[in-house]
Amino acid sequence: MKIIRLASFLVALLTCWSLTAGEVKRGEGISQKLFEKIVKNNPAKYPKLWQTIELVTQKNVDVYIEATKGSLGRAIGKKAIYLAPKMFLRAMDTHPEDRLVVVVLHEFGHVLFNRQPGVRSSSTADREYAAFKYSVKHALVMAELGDTGPIKQLIKYLPMRVKKGKKSAPHTQALKKLTKEKFWKQAVKTYE
Repeated sequence: MKIIRLASFLVALLTCWSLTAGEVKRGEGISQKLFEKIVKNNPAKYPKLWQTIELVTQKNVDVYIEATKGSLGRAIGKKAIYLAPKMFLRAMDTHPEDRLVVVVLHEFGHVLFNRQPGVRSSSTADREYAAFKYSVKHALVMAELGDTGPIKQLIKYLPMRVKKGKKSAPHTQALKKLTKEKFWKQAVKTYE
C-alpha cells in the first residue's frame, strides 16, 4: 500500500511540467543488443530505479542509455538525461538500487533547474547545489511516505564526498553548502 501511495504521490509531484512523455533511448557508444538487454532485463532487478526513470520520462525528458566518461549520469538542457550502461550492470552491493535512484533524481534536478524561467547561473556550483537539493528534498518526501532508502544513501555518501572532494570542485562546493542547511541537518538527525 505504501508503494502505491508513494507512486501516486511521485506522479502528482512531477505533474507540474508538460504532459508530453519522453522515452528511454539508446544513446551513442552502446550496442543495440546491450541496450535491449538493459531495457528488457533490468527493470526486474531494479524496479524502483525504473519507476523513477518512468516518472521522469513522463515529464517530457528523454533518458538515454549512453556510454559516458567517468560519471553514472549527466543532464543536458531541459529535456535530456544520459545514464551510463554501467549503472545498470554493476553489482547491487557496490551500487544499491537506492543509490541509483538518487543519481536519476540528481540529474532530473538539473533539468528542473534548467526549466526555471529567468533563473540562470554561470556557476556550476549553483547548478550542482540545485540538483543536489532537489534529490535530497525528493528523497525526504519518499522517506515520509515510508521509503527511507534514498535518503539513507544520501546521508551516507554526501558527507564522504565533501570530505574526499577537491575543495575547488563544483560538486564539493555545492555539497558543502547543502550539508550546512537546516533541512539537511534535520534529515540526518531523523534518518541516520
